[in-house]
Amino acid sequence: GSHMGESGKIDIDTIMTGKPKSAREKMMKIIEIIDSLAVSSECAKVKDILKEAQQVGIEKSNIEKLLTDMRKSGIIYEAKPECYKKV
Repeated sequence: GSHMGESGKIDIDTIMTGKPKSAREKMMKIIEIIDSLAVSSECAKVKDILKEAQQVGIEKSNIEKLLTDMRKSGIIYEAKPECYKKV
């Protein structure tokens, strides 16, 4: 794959220990999506995250699970109901 995620600002390696690389790449992708969505509005709406992530080939059930994991891990938080921001 490409090395685009190499400069990922968050060190999620610690959180992702034992998880397959593909899961880590999906998580990085979702973080990027949340980041870019949160620029235009104050937080990234779940439905927008789902739409964007599905466009890059991540299945919906997967996205929802990753969002839950990321919230538990403290990578993102719910700024408003159904609206996420990077911590």
